[in-house]
Amino acid sequence: YTGTLFVDDIELVEWNTVRDKQVGKNLNTVNTNLEDAEQTAKSLSAQTDANKSLEEVGCSSLGEGYDALATYVEKTDAEKRAVIRAEMKKYIAGVMRAAGNAVKDWIVVKEPLAQESGNASDFYWQRYLGDTLYAVEALKDAAGQSAAHLYIEESGLDGDLSKCKRFVNEVAAIERQGGRVDGLAVNIDAYVDSTDIGAVGEMFKMLAATGKLIRISDLNVTVKDATYKTITESQLKQQAQLYADILKAYNDNVPESQRGGITIHQVLDGDTPNGLWNQSYSRKHAYGSVAEALK
Repeated sequence: YTGTLFVDDIELVEWNTVRDKQVGKNLNTVNTNLEDAEQTAKSLSAQTDANKSLEEVGCSSLGEGYDALATYVEKTDAEKRAVIRAEMKKYIAGVMRAAGNAVKDWIVVKEPLAQESGNASDFYWQRYLGDTLYAVEALKDAAGQSAAHLYIEESGLDGDLSKCKRFVNEVAAIERQGGRVDGLAVNIDAYVDSTDIGAVGEMFKMLAATGKLIRISDLNVTVKDATYKTITESQLKQQAQLYADILKAYNDNVPESQRGGITIHQVLDGDTPNGLWNQSYSRKHAYGSVAEALK
């Protein structure tokens, strides 16, 4: 091969090719001290042919195009913000231009309350643009490109009403700074025997009090520890009832004019039997309960 190779996230492990699984410890022995770029690149050296090592073709754990012989000057925080801001604008414009008028509801910002993972390789807009400002700017960009409803989505609100209140307050802060928010979307992971349906109703009531469209963006009802092969008839009926109870709570607490829509996480069972149809494409009890609730 002649050209430049790009390598990222190198991990060495002991692997059993017959069993196709890892059987030993992580064997990484390279120096991943990112403070010393040249040393990091050299420690990842690997022969690409008889004469060239990895860093000589411009590869390192620092990312694409690294040159061990070059001198790098890190951008200032202001320069980083300008680059990231331009990329956000470009990305949003490209997505919405491609979709045209086909999409009527956009979840522009997802999980604004989420904390950074601490993994330096994970990307977060807010790391460069600010915890609230990134959402404000994203919504401004989206509003300038589309007439669709613009949503902010959060998860885990049904089991944590204090988080729901923080979410409502964060949306209000985004609006005060000029971000247009038409609706609030909630991702619900519900479990048979542990989901508090009363708390679900209170969550919908709290969200509806904002006057915005309220959408269930990803409804998932699971029976803990059950698989497609082990789930019982009784558990299937309990699952169906919880689907019905959640949709009833939505209808009871969200006025019709504010109902933004419902999306089921998975309509067909996988190994986790959380769908409305089973793997044989037969309707489950859950299908009937959802259909009745939507009437």
